Amino acid sequence: MVATGDYQPAKRKLGLSRQMLEACLELGFPVFVLERSPLVLRDLDLLQATNELARVVMIWTIIQHGERGLPPPEMGNLLSSAFSA
Repeated sequence: MVATGDYQPAKRKLGLSRQMLEACLELGFPVFVLERSPLVLRDLDLLQATNELARVVMIWTIIQHGERGLPPPEMGNLLSSAFSA
């Protein structure tokens, strides 16, 4: 299992998280994501594809309303529908 929670602003430019998820998909590794950044949406396609081969678990940290970087409410709906059976 690969655990990640590294969607920092620099990752937007470098794309390291995406490269790691591509390797997990290729090898069929399960992935665990603990995140609160909306940057994870950029890799939703890889997470969905990996979930078809191996297990993908995503957990969102609880953040206070109004905190800087708060994901939009529709993000939760998008992720819920993306991984529902």
